[in-house]
Amino acid sequence: MINSTGHSNTTVGPNATAPTPNDWPYVPIDPKQGVILMLITIPGVLGNIVAFATTVKLLSTRVIAANYLVLALTLTDFYGILLCTLPTHLCYVYLRWVGGHAMCQFQGFSAMFASLASGCLATAMAVDRLLAITKPFQYKKLVNPKRAIYSAATIWVFSFVLSAIPIGGIGRFKRNLTGTFCTIDWFAETVSNIVFAAFYAFLGIILVFVIVYCNVKVIIGLRNIKRKRETELTSGTLRYDGGKKITSSADVLERQLARSVCVISVLFLICWLPFMFRIVCNLGGWWKNPWVDVQVSRLLLFNFVLDPFLYTFSRKQCRDIMFDWFCCCFRNLRVKKGLSLKALAARRKETFSEHSTKMQSSTLEGGVSTESSEDSRL
Repeated sequence: MINSTGHSNTTVGPNATAPTPNDWPYVPIDPKQGVILMLITIPGVLGNIVAFATTVKLLSTRVIAANYLVLALTLTDFYGILLCTLPTHLCYVYLRWVGGHAMCQFQGFSAMFASLASGCLATAMAVDRLLAITKPFQYKKLVNPKRAIYSAATIWVFSFVLSAIPIGGIGRFKRNLTGTFCTIDWFAETVSNIVFAAFYAFLGIILVFVIVYCNVKVIIGLRNIKRKRETELTSGTLRYDGGKKITSSADVLERQLARSVCVISVLFLICWLPFMFRIVCNLGGWWKNPWVDVQVSRLLLFNFVLDPFLYTFSRKQCRDIMFDWFCCCFRNLRVKKGLSLKALAARRKETFSEHSTKMQSSTLEGGVSTESSEDSRL
């Protein structure tokens, strides 16, 4: 039942009963939730800024398609964490919904655009890694930075158009149980709204299956490559060119990128799949639970927050860049320890050359070569 203040006396909990589709059972706004939201949003904004800066730095030294896709994902997450939460922050500040129906439309559009674009970009990254690992020669011919930019732009346009459809009358955005966040209508009644919500859920499930398939194939491909390398090392057939192991740097880069994409994909599955599942359940009338609906809506926010941290810390190149920036902020430490990025690179190169020379000598003498120190450190 809705009281005179526009809120509902309904409680939110795991055992809460489902509202009827025509009700707006908004629970009283809790300012503590606003503080928690702020504590979540600030690290997300800072993390996306750092991820954007490190990716731009990487692009200045290594222009590859995967880095452009990561840059597009970072911009999408930044848009999502900043603009999707703005109406909710205002709601907690004024203890009421601000902006009326227009603000609900804006937040619903922003949330759908950011989540859909993020999912499509994660899928594109998974497909990119699948081709790079399983079809390396075709990948080099077909994939380039320009096509990666076009792909990201196409994903943004597609997500924009699809997210704008409810504003045109097909589908609907509606405030959730807390009355502080607008999402797609969970309890659509008209045929057009049901069809749109079902299509959105179906599209999300397809993205999930594609990501799972690509990542499983990538993991299998990397294991096969590793076994092949171990066999070559054991049999002594691994070739060296001027003391350097052929394609060693490329292998290390592929492993780093594949690891980053797998981590981002797992996060996307955890945050995205429950949301799609709840849409299907509510449309079909199965297991209607408002408390669960609220929790899966919050999971979408965590996707935007955690993405940049997982990406930057799962790649050694990004960690080196951030470490170099840290040393620049503390010049005494950098001068004392000599820990700049250039110094680290020179040290790694020198160590790699010395160790490769030793391995080449041992190979010529009939010894069994071992993995280079650079590969073991990376």
